[in-house]
Amino acid sequence: CAAEGNCTIDGKKTSLYYSHVDPGNSVENFGWCSNQGRDRGNLEIIDAGCLKRTRSRIPRLVNKLKNVGINPEQNIEAFINNLDQWNQASPRVSDAFPKKYADALKKGLKGKEAILWARVEAFRKPDGELKAGNSRVGLFSICLNPKNTYYTNRLQQFPMWSERWRWNCIALDQKRRLEAINKVLLRNTKNLIN
Repeated sequence: CAAEGNCTIDGKKTSLYYSHVDPGNSVENFGWCSNQGRDRGNLEIIDAGCLKRTRSRIPRLVNKLKNVGINPEQNIEAFINNLDQWNQASPRVSDAFPKKYADALKKGLKGKEAILWARVEAFRKPDGELKAGNSRVGLFSICLNPKNTYYTNRLQQFPMWSERWRWNCIALDQKRRLEAINKVLLRNTKNLIN
C-alpha cells in the first residue's frame, strides 16, 4: 500500500486509497493495491479482491525465486519487492524479477542496490528492449509528461528514448517503491524488536 502511495508507512490511508487516476493509463484505482477499476465502490470488496489477487501470485513467485537459488524467507525485502511488481506491472515483469535478482547478486550488488537493479532489469523484454509502456500509456508516458517535473527534471540529461533514459525512467519509479517498502519493513522490524 505504501509503495503504491495509497497509505503511509504506518498503514494510514492517504487520499489516493479512496480514489485516484493512475497516471500511467488513466484508469481509476481504489483501495490499497493497483486494482485498475475492478470492483468499483465498496472498498472492503476492493481490498479483499486485492488480497486475493496478491495471494494468488505468492506460490508462483516463491517457486521462481527458489528455482534461481534464492530463499524467499531469507530475502524478505526482495520477495516483497517482487510481489509489489506483480501489483504494479505486467506479469512478465514480476516473473523476470527472480532471475534478475539472482543476476544482481552474482554481479556483486547487495541490498537495495541489487533489488533496484533487478526491478529495473525485470522490465527488459527477451529481445533486450526495456519496455514500460509507450508515449501514451505506462511508466514511459509518466516520464514524458511535462507536468510531471519529478521525472522530467531528472531525465533531461539523457537523450529521450535512449537506453539510459529508459533505464533511469524506470529506476526513478522503482526506487520510490523500493524505498517505501524498505521504510515499512524497518518500521515493522523495530516494532517487533521492541
